[in-house]
Amino acid sequence: MGLEEPRRRTLTNPLPGLAGAVGALLVANSLMWLLNLGQPVIFQTNASCGYTARPDQWASPLGFAYYINRYGLRGPSFPPQRPRQSVRLAFIGDSITFGGGRVRDRDLFVNVTARILRQRTDSNVQPVNISEPGWGIQNMDGYISHQGLHDANAVVWVIPTCDFRRPKMAIGRHFPVLTREPVLRIVTLLRAGWYWARAEPSGNGHSYWVQRDALRANLEAFRDALLRIQSAHAVTLTVFVPQQRQPSYAEHDLRAYQRLAASLDVPTCNLAAGFAESKRGLFYDGVHLNTSGHRLAGRLIAACIERFWQIRPAQDGETQNWATPIVSYATSRWGSSP
Repeated sequence: MGLEEPRRRTLTNPLPGLAGAVGALLVANSLMWLLNLGQPVIFQTNASCGYTARPDQWASPLGFAYYINRYGLRGPSFPPQRPRQSVRLAFIGDSITFGGGRVRDRDLFVNVTARILRQRTDSNVQPVNISEPGWGIQNMDGYISHQGLHDANAVVWVIPTCDFRRPKMAIGRHFPVLTREPVLRIVTLLRAGWYWARAEPSGNGHSYWVQRDALRANLEAFRDALLRIQSAHAVTLTVFVPQQRQPSYAEHDLRAYQRLAASLDVPTCNLAAGFAESKRGLFYDGVHLNTSGHRLAGRLIAACIERFWQIRPAQDGETQNWATPIVSYATSRWGSSP
């Protein structure tokens, strides 16, 4: 009787176990803070484009810290109007363009492309990253129609295969984004792990991202946005990014997007051939690009820009104003610039 009584009291008293669990969570949270892990991007709803990141915040979900500027976009803030005699190069995209927390700012293809063009043309090229994780074509069209291009005079629209049939995405319905700061950083990882464990896989990420009916709506949104970009007198290039394993419908949908872009005199650049020639691993999950993938994509996009927008490198001793050929290129197609 005397030996059994302490054991019975231990089993019926949950406080020591609860205290241990809380202590373990606090230790894990402290470790994540020290390792710069688990600080998520906080999002807010937006009627036109589904959602955007909350302005003016730092995030470091997977080890690399990055800044969300006053416009709710990844990257440093910039003035509303671009500087004179400069090029503001806007990239439009989803999580692949956004880069997540596994790729440093300097290695994003957004910044790699701008850096290459800046070096080769000796011009002021300012990149703007108009992207959010999970966005589809309709989300991007909604942003362009209401928030505009932030005075960009050059646009690169990046469309991965996984966006071909993705519907318009919304907070709480499709994507595990947070709208308030979590109590503990570990909650971020637990929540994301629960989401991915429950999601039904398909050849394109998640089954509800692959909707046949969404293709037509996406093509209409694509056309609408391209016309808006042209009305803003910005030159445009559409870039297609493949997956590691392409879904069966990829070629069919790619041709549809390419035909639509061609009908509006918008050049397209498919990165598939350049990716196929690389002997490096370019993806970390079959869809999203790792650092090597971003660097290669940046080089390929820069080469496409030089070819399609008729940009030549500056010669020795020559200072070339890249803004001049861009304005001339746009004017020859869509009238005088504003």
